[in-house]
Amino acid sequence: MLRARLFRRYLFSHLLYSGLTVAVGVLGITLGGYAIAGLASGMAASTGALLVSTADVPSPRGDKFRSMFANWLLAMPVVFVIGYLRHSPAALAVAILIMSFIGGMLTAWGRRAIPHSVAVFIGMAFALATPAGDFNELLHHTRFMLIGGIIYVVYATAMNWALARRTKQQVFADCLHEFAVYLRRKSRFFEPSTPLPKVEMVLLQQQAILAEKLQSVRDFIFRRLDDDDGWALAAGMLALLDAYEQVLASQTDYETIRRNFADEPIMALMREWTESGAEQLLRLSRERMVGIPPGPPFDLSREERAVVVELEAMSHRLEGPRAAAFGLLDGLVRKMQAATASLARLDGTYRHKVDRSTMPSERELQLFATRPHYSLRPLLRELNRGSPVFRYSVRVALAMVSGFLMAYALPYASHGYWIVLTIAVTMRGSFSQTKQRRADRMMGTLIGCVLAAIVIRFLTEPAALIGIVFLCLAISHAFAGVRYRYTATAACITALLQLHLLAPGTPFVISERLADTAIGATLAYVFSFVMPNWEARAIPGLVDGLRDALRAYIGQALSWQPRDFTYRIARRRLHDALAALSQAGVRMRDEPDEQHVSSSTLNTVTTTSHLLYAHLAAVRILLVTRTAEFDRARAEELLRQGRETLLLRLDNHIVPSPLVPAASADAQRGDSAERALERRIEQALHDAAPLTGALDDLIMQARKINEDMGLISRRVVNHKPR
Repeated sequence: MLRARLFRRYLFSHLLYSGLTVAVGVLGITLGGYAIAGLASGMAASTGALLVSTADVPSPRGDKFRSMFANWLLAMPVVFVIGYLRHSPAALAVAILIMSFIGGMLTAWGRRAIPHSVAVFIGMAFALATPAGDFNELLHHTRFMLIGGIIYVVYATAMNWALARRTKQQVFADCLHEFAVYLRRKSRFFEPSTPLPKVEMVLLQQQAILAEKLQSVRDFIFRRLDDDDGWALAAGMLALLDAYEQVLASQTDYETIRRNFADEPIMALMREWTESGAEQLLRLSRERMVGIPPGPPFDLSREERAVVVELEAMSHRLEGPRAAAFGLLDGLVRKMQAATASLARLDGTYRHKVDRSTMPSERELQLFATRPHYSLRPLLRELNRGSPVFRYSVRVALAMVSGFLMAYALPYASHGYWIVLTIAVTMRGSFSQTKQRRADRMMGTLIGCVLAAIVIRFLTEPAALIGIVFLCLAISHAFAGVRYRYTATAACITALLQLHLLAPGTPFVISERLADTAIGATLAYVFSFVMPNWEARAIPGLVDGLRDALRAYIGQALSWQPRDFTYRIARRRLHDALAALSQAGVRMRDEPDEQHVSSSTLNTVTTTSHLLYAHLAAVRILLVTRTAEFDRARAEELLRQGRETLLLRLDNHIVPSPLVPAASADAQRGDSAERALERRIEQALHDAAPLTGALDDLIMQARKINEDMGLISRRVVNHKPR
């Protein structure tokens, strides 16, 4: 069932669309080159197209041309130089060392530059795979490679423009899917039999995934709002962000609610409400992913009504402590109602024309998106021994040249380039990613070899084999960033079938592939311990980023009427900071035990930060939904004192007594808006108390690990807890 859903999800996704367009372009250029100038020229043009295509990933309109053209400029000289030096192994080894280091340093520009780095590495591997010839043959090969590459740039740019609207819809649908998964996992809070820490841990991991998806959608949707469809997607995205905040705000009181109401029917009703919302969101996601007309409107009125009726019945029969906790339960239901309304608003953007006057301006929305920016400053900043980028570049350069020398010494050296290619696609900046890719590459190659052997055994028609190559090209590109094992399997099949088509009956190819993969994956893993970049090195910077993001969000959330735009910017910044720290914690689990900070301290930081965020989000929702019930002067005073107290505690200052005074006599009712605001601020202050100590403790642990390893940068050495 899960695999069937996964298949349906990817079948119409932007990832598969991208893979298919890449396969059509590469295969079309190959066949065109073959028809015009022969097989060798066609394969050279194919190489140029493949190298450029590493940057052909779903991206906002306008970005793709720059990215692919950069690949074209980088990869072509690499292939020419490697080809020119093929007759001098010593010079070739030096060139591989230098070019690998440069390829690693390109990642100084961030994730967007990874395709450029990959193009350099794969360009070297492809050049080593090309039979050595004289200088004229090299010029001929390079000329057709340049032509194939530039044709592909033009083709892919045109496809990017043609599919821009569809890609936006698919990216948004993919994000809706992850939010539905988040809701489904959140529904476990209403199952008292499931331990609360287990639910929280699973939810934190999903929140990190969701944060990445949300930023991807911002980049696609907010960068350019061309027409009504663009504005409708932007309005839907804003509604989704509001729903996410409202759902997150409901996370503050689960422990108390479980303790007091675990045996009440309302728990099962709220679980059904949440699960029904998740199921309807999955339906909306599929409709947008496939591009079909919308089905029934998003409607949770039946589930919501059942909860409200049961809540009303409970209000008359509860006594003692449970009656005192009823206000928290009532607040939780209000937040779930607000989230339901936001999701209904999201659905409405797909059915009705959006009123642009109620939204931020296009210029303001564009500030939520990230833009690629290239200058020498990031590269120069990373040229030091403490830089993670520099250390990765050294590791990958040493691994690549070692792989080349080992391949050169093998008895089947003509195919030894597979070792270099395996190192290039396996080795990543973090130990965790390298370890995972090593396993995926080994398993994918094994499966690919078996499947290729079966295909070669039972299929002899070239047309059928070319069809399979086309399909595998699409799969290998589509899943490169999400399920690398699929990519490794498909790429192995592609390589073996291409070799079979060019040289039928080549002996021992499969056994060589398996041996080369094992050697390359082992070298990538071994060299991960050379100048390693353990996650502990990044912890101080991530903690600083989280602390600054919390300060900014506290300043906005605990204000009477902050500007919507600045509030959203602060919220996004906090999302990113929390996701970065959570992802570092996940990656750290794959590292050696002696490189781990305390998991309990890290969990305290992440869970407490999320809890504080939830309290602050709950304050915003309270202020928005019950504005008319407040005495403004009184509410502003409560917010000011709560804001100042939280900021003092976050900076590790001792606060002798709570700065929030008791509520006024007119607001002593437990259900009054003012009392609810005071209680929420008090809970935020109480639950945030362990945070500062945990943040400083985390920094000290990271410093200790780095000092013990003798691998500490000046920034970490000089870092002092606040």
